[in-house]
Amino acid sequence: MERSLPAGAGAAVESAGDERRYARVEALLAKYPAVSDAELAELVEWFEREASAYDVGVIASNESIRSAYRKFRAEHVDALTFMDVWRAIVFVVLAGTAIAGIIWLAN
Repeated sequence: MERSLPAGAGAAVESAGDERRYARVEALLAKYPAVSDAELAELVEWFEREASAYDVGVIASNESIRSAYRKFRAEHVDALTFMDVWRAIVFVVLAGTAIAGIIWLAN
């Protein structure tokens, strides 16, 4: 499959290894959700730790895997986890306590 990169974007793909990595991620997304646990972990790791915004844009613009990409992204990358909610609750409680302390000290 031939990939068409935007003008001037060739420098972003630094090596043949990067191209192989894109091809691997695209192949896994093409068969999503019928991926093994190890393959799912590989996809999640790539999106959360390795992929730049440009990388995600290149993958997302591939029309042949767009629906699988959106489904994967909604279920594994953009989904709120328990820890996300817990952190938000802790932040709101700490911020509320700080604001209440400031108001109390101002009176």
